Amino acid sequence: MENEQEAPIETLSIFHHMTIDARLEQVWKVFGDPGCPWFSRGGAVYENRLGGFLSHPELKMRAEVTHFAIGRRVVWQLYVDDNLGTTVEYQFAWDGENTHVSFREDGWEQVPEEDRDEYFKQSKQSWLQMLANLKSCAENPDFSEDETIDASLDDAAEEGTGDDSEAESGGSDADADADAEEDPKADGDAASTDEQTSDAEEGDAEEAGAESSKEA
Repeated sequence: MENEQEAPIETLSIFHHMTIDARLEQVWKVFGDPGCPWFSRGGAVYENRLGGFLSHPELKMRAEVTHFAIGRRVVWQLYVDDNLGTTVEYQFAWDGENTHVSFREDGWEQVPEEDRDEYFKQSKQSWLQMLANLKSCAENPDFSEDETIDASLDDAAEEGTGDDSEAESGGSDADADADAEEDPKADGDAASTDEQTSDAEEGDAEEAGAESSKEA
């Protein structure tokens, strides 16, 4: 009987998904606010923009924002002790009722093999806890650090390890960067704008018809 082979380290990933009962604009605002306790315990500093930096003294971690699409996607390149670390990606989506936040951490080949297993387990739980805090912050404006919920991996909507394609993870980097100035409310306001335009056109047509009748 042949021995089972371990999956290549480049396919190792952490996935989480969180459904938040708040509008996308609110979730995005909380995500980018370093003063919100979802991530800032220990004095974290974060610039939510392309090229921005994250530093967290308590976790001895820093990161750079390498991809940024407003209200849609953010990618952090993590560094540990000035060494290249993993990359984390957040994707945001509004379904008309709730905001969905998807999380993925890749790049485990950058982590020394002797530390990889422990770091993977710690990261999996830590990122889930942060997403749970993000949910609490967005759903409760008066949320404080004392109210952070104890997130459990068993309660996560989605998590695990494995690989997936660029299409499944939300499109190419070029597409994300092209949307860097997109307003998170754009999708929700599009239908309303179309309706207003249609109403205006109908009003102009009726007015023109009335003037034609007077001239006749």
